[in-house]
Amino acid sequence: MSIVILSSSQEKSFDDKELINIGSNPNCDFVVNVGYDVLLTVQIDKITGKCFVINNFHNEKILFKGNPLQKIEVNNVCKIVFADTNEYIGVKLVQDAKSMTMIESEELNEEDLKHIYGNDTATITRVKIEKQREPIEKARVAIIKQVSYSINELRQKLSANSKTSIFLHIALIGCAIINSFAVSNYLMGLTVKEAEKYLYLPTNLKVWVIYALITFAICLMLKQGVCLYLQNNVVKESIKTSKIAQNFMLWLSAIFLLGIYSVNLVYFMNVNNFMSFAVFISLFFTGIMATVAIACGYFKCNSSEWQATLNKFEFREDFESVLKAYRIWIDRYVNSLSRTKIQNIKDRLFSLQLKSTGEIALGILTAPFLAYGVSNTLAMCFPEAAGWVRISGLRFSPIFLVLATFLIIFAFFSLVAAFTASKKIQGSEVIKQDGFSDYRQHGVNIFGLEGVKKLRADNRRYLYIALSIIFIEFTMNVSYFMTEIGGDFKGLALSFIAALVPTALLLAETILLSQTNFDIYACDELISKIDKD
Repeated sequence: MSIVILSSSQEKSFDDKELINIGSNPNCDFVVNVGYDVLLTVQIDKITGKCFVINNFHNEKILFKGNPLQKIEVNNVCKIVFADTNEYIGVKLVQDAKSMTMIESEELNEEDLKHIYGNDTATITRVKIEKQREPIEKARVAIIKQVSYSINELRQKLSANSKTSIFLHIALIGCAIINSFAVSNYLMGLTVKEAEKYLYLPTNLKVWVIYALITFAICLMLKQGVCLYLQNNVVKESIKTSKIAQNFMLWLSAIFLLGIYSVNLVYFMNVNNFMSFAVFISLFFTGIMATVAIACGYFKCNSSEWQATLNKFEFREDFESVLKAYRIWIDRYVNSLSRTKIQNIKDRLFSLQLKSTGEIALGILTAPFLAYGVSNTLAMCFPEAAGWVRISGLRFSPIFLVLATFLIIFAFFSLVAAFTASKKIQGSEVIKQDGFSDYRQHGVNIFGLEGVKKLRADNRRYLYIALSIIFIEFTMNVSYFMTEIGGDFKGLALSFIAALVPTALLLAETILLSQTNFDIYACDELISKIDKD
């Protein structure tokens, strides 16, 4: 421990000195002139590590916090003043760097640990466990330095690729609907001029939907064929069946697309017998659809290649062995925690469970209010089964309100499960990237490749269910508010904003509960690793 003593005119540092004299005598370690005799002793107790300042002459003109100084303990820094003068003495403690971080890079024996921490067995054990972490951390950091940039770059590419692919598939569905319009009308014998009476819609919507699905399936076939073609070009020694499937899908989809183009061409030729218009408009619609399908295949091929590369980086034998050692170390660390610490974690777990219960109750209690618009929309669609009830001017259908309430509750718990699974993955990645620091932030579990895949699959499944329900809830709320506000542009805008309110409330409740559930998961998993009684 180092001690820094300063006055208005000088400053001195003393290292590893048990007794320091401060006074007016020139022989003192630190000389101070105040016009009268003073002698202060700074003493360090090596056993306890505490520092004391003692007024040896019991001079009442030496003040600490306005009172005469007798003997004080210095925790960090203190200031001593002298009456009738502007002089002062400051005593500051500078702790040695020999702590947990130093122990990782310095060989300390049992005696050194006792010298630092006294006879605290639990602390010494925890320090030894920290020392066991050193080679694991070195190996982890070495591997992460090699692959972290590549892994993060690949993840960013996959994320951007996934978003683009979703957009392209939505566009592909739109293209399939547009191209199937002419096909369904032509096969149903409805000309363009006749279709104008129906706002360019076919007389039989079911036929249009069927042909749209068939067209979309053809596009998916083309997409898969392009993907196989690109993959087979990358992998020279590809399986023979893969090339057969590639050629089959490419040629068959090309034939069908040519047929769709021909039908569109014949259909649009009836527009004032304008041949060039029919050629170009058919080529435009079919060409866009084919281009989007090819783009989907390209992005799918890229995603599979990048995912395979990412798996190679993440699934390394040396990294897997490091993670296995890290899991063992975490178990030992958890079992080295004191009983007081474990009890505090259990108390925190109980508090979190109470909080979770309250948030679940809040979500369930607010569900009927969020489902009100949905239930009324359903009741207006099926008035015979509505069974309207009016209470204080509020009209609702009990049957459909219960149905819509359960729908909202399912969305609530599905979103919570999806967000919680995502937080578990993020916590595991934090340990892999940055190491173990605080279980409350990242938990105590490190998931392997298959574990992460399972969590991501759960996340997607729950998220798709929740988003589907939220989409239904939002559109039905918009429909209900439009009937109340009006169907003009202003009414549509107000209905859209009004429908956002219950949706935003639902999302806020799920985010709060998912964080609480993750905190419960972190505490529960830590407690489950404790083996001692």
